Amino acid sequence: MGHYRKRNGEVFMLEFSEDYFKPEIREGFFIDTTMKMVWAAILETLARVSAVCSKYDIQWYCAYGTLLGAIRHEGFIPWDDDMDIWVMRKDYNRMMEVLPKELPGEYKILSPLTDDGYDLFHCCINNGRTITANPDRLREYHGCPFTVAIDVFPLDKVPRDENNGKTQLQMFSLISDAALAARSLGLDEITGQKKADTMSDLLQVKETMENLYGYHFNDAVFVGDDYRLMSSEFWKCANCIAMLYDDDDFDYYANFYDYKRFGSKFEKEYFSDVYSADFENVMLPIPSGYDELLKKIYGDYMTRVKGGGTHEYPFYAKQLREARETVKRLENSKPTTDNIFPMNWEEMISGKKVVLFEDGISLYTEHGQKALDKLNEVLCLFSECSDSCVLWWRPQSQIRTALGLLSEELLEKYNEIVDKYLADSYGIYDMEMDDEIALSKCDAYYGEKNTTVNLLKGKVPIMIEAIL
Repeated sequence: MGHYRKRNGEVFMLEFSEDYFKPEIREGFFIDTTMKMVWAAILETLARVSAVCSKYDIQWYCAYGTLLGAIRHEGFIPWDDDMDIWVMRKDYNRMMEVLPKELPGEYKILSPLTDDGYDLFHCCINNGRTITANPDRLREYHGCPFTVAIDVFPLDKVPRDENNGKTQLQMFSLISDAALAARSLGLDEITGQKKADTMSDLLQVKETMENLYGYHFNDAVFVGDDYRLMSSEFWKCANCIAMLYDDDDFDYYANFYDYKRFGSKFEKEYFSDVYSADFENVMLPIPSGYDELLKKIYGDYMTRVKGGGTHEYPFYAKQLREARETVKRLENSKPTTDNIFPMNWEEMISGKKVVLFEDGISLYTEHGQKALDKLNEVLCLFSECSDSCVLWWRPQSQIRTALGLLSEELLEKYNEIVDKYLADSYGIYDMEMDDEIALSKCDAYYGEKNTTVNLLKGKVPIMIEAIL
């Protein structure tokens, strides 16, 4: 990785210009200063991991969305907020040994091979344990207060012998399904009988692996109801199954979890050489067969598809919610509508249905004037039914910044719409209230698909805004 400077003669820090952190619109997607700081923190974390890998001669490669971003965007995919890398199994296992010794003490190296209770197949490297405003840490990670993570996926050899390969994949499928089932016991609200039946199935899988294949589980994990420990124990077994064949009689590599789900395996020739690709302000290693790899994973990978990630975007929304909960506990009080909810708003919603309307940036970046026309239609509709329902309008926090980047004319028209809405006084315009207040008061949701939709799913009717 390039473009870094020494700090205190030892620690390397990447250099970013002031302009890098300015909000911008990339490919119709608004990226705010917070996300730029997150990106910088992820790259800073990767630089430290990369330095350890260089020290121990461990080769790693950009993977999945990070590889796609390197080739298609020369950086992060605009609507992405994480980083994925591949490492061959021998080097992967070595990473698990050396990273805890070499990385700073606040780092967490999570893997079922090294951490009891970690319930995923792959490794996750976290640069901290909690959100923080510590000045030294903020300087170190370019102003980012959140913990950021890098997902590390092992690539194992798929045996050339067809029977061996079939048996190995069947074993892996059995164990990975058991790992997912164990994890679900701790997440889902299920009946005692279903839980008992699932536990019986899990114990049968454990017995099968022990009797037929001689695998040794930690029996203590299966006593009690710590299901994450059970899941982690199964994932540890799954890793052992994935690395069964480590000789040179093979043609393909695979991340076995994807291999099991999608049949994804990659010709070993794809990794015969290492190239470098521009990524934001650094150079990152990519496999020489990147084109074939991306086609296998994404098909026509040059076609933009927004979304599709496996976690909440932005990921730090969860950390913010947890931080707010921590503050509440420290203050030994819970906010109530009695002491922070405006009296005139309380009067406005009394006896009426409340529709939470979240006005997001993406519709404006994609549709421009059409999005403003749709906004006018929505507001007119709710003004006509204000006797029975109240619109609770919550625009995205930096919507004016984004509109200003798009067009001063759009921003001016948007401000005129807001001014008229406030003057007509038939609904709420909320840019400051705590999220929980709006969520607790609403009877329905209207707007783009976002984090709020996930929080309200199954609780109130949800209507997703679309512009045709």
